[in-house]
Amino acid sequence: MNSLEDMHVDPNVAFDPFTTPNPSLTPQPDLDSTITITLGMWNHLINRFSAFETRSNNLERALEALDSSHNMLKNRHNTLEYEYYERAVVTHRNSHQEPKIPDPPPCSPANAKNSSHSS
Repeated sequence: MNSLEDMHVDPNVAFDPFTTPNPSLTPQPDLDSTITITLGMWNHLINRFSAFETRSNNLERALEALDSSHNMLKNRHNTLEYEYYERAVVTHRNSHQEPKIPDPPPCSPANAKNSSHSS
């Protein structure tokens, strides 16, 4: 079982340590038989574990960076939202006042007589 043909491996396909072989191409051993693990098989398993660990660590760092960026953007969004509210809503509310209606002239008895005769 040393050749690639015996292992049902296509030598023209690029090796990807994360792919799982097609189960129909994987020989199924008898359940009562002893399986001998060669040094090559062991090294292949260790290499796959090592590649998986490296990829997992890279993804973990990427996730931490993404989480940090998300929190930074969320804080910036909240700051901008607050600043907009302060400038647009509160400033508008404080500056918007009802128009001033001038007070009527003081009413005196002389003005009252004149205004009733002019009607």
